[in-house]
Amino acid sequence: MATSDFIDLRQVAYFVRVAEIGSFTRAAGTLSVAQSALSRGVCLLERQLGTRLLHRTGRGVVLTEEGQLALGAMKTLLAGAEQLKADVAANREEVAGTVSLGMLTSLTSVLLTPLLRAVHDRFPRIRMSVREGLTHHVEEWLAAGTVDLAVLYGSRPISQITDQLLLEADLYLIGAPGERTTKHKSVRLAELAHLPLLLPAAPNRHRAVIEKAFIEHRVPLNVAFELDSVQTMKDLAATGRNLTILPLHAAYREVSAGYLQAARIVDPSISRTVLLTHTTQRQRNRPCREVERLIFETVESMIKTGQLPARR
Repeated sequence: MATSDFIDLRQVAYFVRVAEIGSFTRAAGTLSVAQSALSRGVCLLERQLGTRLLHRTGRGVVLTEEGQLALGAMKTLLAGAEQLKADVAANREEVAGTVSLGMLTSLTSVLLTPLLRAVHDRFPRIRMSVREGLTHHVEEWLAAGTVDLAVLYGSRPISQITDQLLLEADLYLIGAPGERTTKHKSVRLAELAHLPLLLPAAPNRHRAVIEKAFIEHRVPLNVAFELDSVQTMKDLAATGRNLTILPLHAAYREVSAGYLQAARIVDPSISRTVLLTHTTQRQRNRPCREVERLIFETVESMIKTGQLPARR
């Protein structure tokens, strides 16, 4: 095979970035290369493959039919090259590479900083890329292969063989300091009847878990406001006009600081499971496995020291 027959991975990376962004100008900016060099690289790739991959328009570029077919293979090629680099480094006992993690918004404030510190201390050559969101966001990232690992709530519609139990957390009634219903350590579910609650808008699995408990025990549920933002729910609860229901870890800092007050819901208790899982879009490399192990170690340590109000 002639030297010119080899595909240049840099040209492949150029094509993928332009295809994803839809513009040579913006892609050049993100890659910190001259637009002329970017355009030349993509043209050389098209010439080497013998087909047009991109169609230039007045507003940018769009993929041709051949380009659409090539894009997935190009991404796989780049991912394989990245994994090869990481595997070679691992064989030299240098664990290096990028690990993308999707994490629940409700857990980031308490878990993310200790985890990132642990990764940096143990594996300084692992680069972490973290995205946070609600469970359905994290599941979408997993399915698309956008993240390697994910921390998300259980009760998934279809349980995956990749799911591992990370922790279990009871739900608490969260209110303002001095609020009557949350002044004790626990509150019976029946006492929540007609209270003006702040909950996520349906359909939402956290909302579904709460509704199921209320319906099964014939407790009237009063949803005053529907909100998808955990932070907004906490801020409104702190005003004293409404309450919300969350795992304690979602409001641990605010409760510890006296900004909020919390009572565990009992008779019956309501709990949520948190899972650690990984994408099936590609093989787990050593950096992913090491970060996965550190997540379990960090959670277990924080539960033992009382920094994370949950159980394993």
